[in-house]
Amino acid sequence: MRLVVLQILSFTFIFLLLFSFARVVMGLEFLGLELMSKNPKDALLLFCLGIVSDLRLISAAFLPLLAVMILTLFQPCPFISVRGRGF
Repeated sequence: MRLVVLQILSFTFIFLLLFSFARVVMGLEFLGLELMSKNPKDALLLFCLGIVSDLRLISAAFLPLLAVMILTLFQPCPFISVRGRGF
């Protein structure tokens, strides 16, 4: 279970780094350094809102994996038979 949590956190960190790097490159290419230096508050807000959006996407992608990990912690239900009959 710890390995799954570690994998989720490491992939989240890697994806956030990649998305942030892409956002910096696109911001410098499309907006230009002059516009970003004239409005530093707006440029920072652009990056912060982008990171929040990326976190939403990543959490939606890893939520099923996290839910399965939590469900495996519970003991098997005594009413469900693994032999195929179901009762």
